[in-house]
Amino acid sequence: MKGRFIESLFIDPTDWEQMTDFMNLRIQKGEETALIEFDSAGKSLSVYGVSVNNEFDVPRWDMTIMDNWALIISN
Repeated sequence: MKGRFIESLFIDPTDWEQMTDFMNLRIQKGEETALIEFDSAGKSLSVYGVSVNNEFDVPRWDMTIMDNWALIISN
């Protein structure tokens, strides 16, 4: 990921299998309420960075978990 521009950041579950539950809760109750309820239920949330990978004919969005950002930028 080093050397790529992070286009955006977002918060979502660390466990990708819980992603649909979180997305449904977000639609039903809103972003902030979903984050609070998910966190208070003891489920892990992570920060993801999105960058565009133009190495191929069709641009691809790459996601990198940013929870250990200090380690990522120091390498």
